[in-house]
Amino acid sequence: MLKRHDVAALVLVFVVFGIQTCFSQNIGRASFPKGFVVGTDSSAFQVSNETFQDQMIIALPVGKKPPIPVPAWLVQTWPAGFCAAFSKECLETTLPASFTIHGLWPIDSDGHVLDKANPPGKKMEMEEFKTRVIENFPNLATDLMKKWPSLIRRSTKHFWLYEWNKHGRQQTVLQPANYFFTTRDMVDRTDLLKALKAEGIVPGKNLRYPIVGIENAITKKIGYKPLLLCYKTNTLSELVLCVDAKAQNFAPCKEQKYPNLCAGPHIEFPSV
Repeated sequence: MLKRHDVAALVLVFVVFGIQTCFSQNIGRASFPKGFVVGTDSSAFQVSNETFQDQMIIALPVGKKPPIPVPAWLVQTWPAGFCAAFSKECLETTLPASFTIHGLWPIDSDGHVLDKANPPGKKMEMEEFKTRVIENFPNLATDLMKKWPSLIRRSTKHFWLYEWNKHGRQQTVLQPANYFFTTRDMVDRTDLLKALKAEGIVPGKNLRYPIVGIENAITKKIGYKPLLLCYKTNTLSELVLCVDAKAQNFAPCKEQKYPNLCAGPHIEFPSV
């Protein structure tokens, strides 16, 4: 007959074994309400505007360190200015009359866009990308078709995949679906065109505005000065907002001489 302390030890063994087994396996899919914090194979993240069905919820193995979050550039494109610089590559269709998403680009501590030859995130082919992002989250995909279109001669879905493989996987905190949810949600908080129009800055043919005026209009909305990119001399092509390492709030950008910064003092803000 087992003694009391032997029974207690045996029960403890079963409990520990059960916990380890649970931690070593995927916990199945589940829907979580707004604001619920869940753990993924890379980190914890907070669900944003809608119920989010996590793709793979697992516990970190014992001894595995969670990934280190990195800040990022949230890059939005002004289509008329972008296509003025890349007219040969742009689609011969009516351009959007609003800022569109280019991507969420992780940066290093010095403020430079990460471009590791062997980034830590998973590279995906189109079939896997369709399954994990497009087909699994059809409402997100529909929204991104309007807000994150391809302006050049490649499909919009291939553009999304390109952004993930080039920039998204430079970090491991945001897994593919949440990378796109987060980018979309951060952009939805900006409404750059409305912020500019509120200060009398409207797009038009041969209209030029002081760089400082554009910067002040966005700073008034976001709280931090943006970076303005001109791929063609003195024509606004893209606008960058800096995002904190948790990808939840805007943050100040590093003051550096980045490539393609608008030189000013005045730049064109062309209409479509």
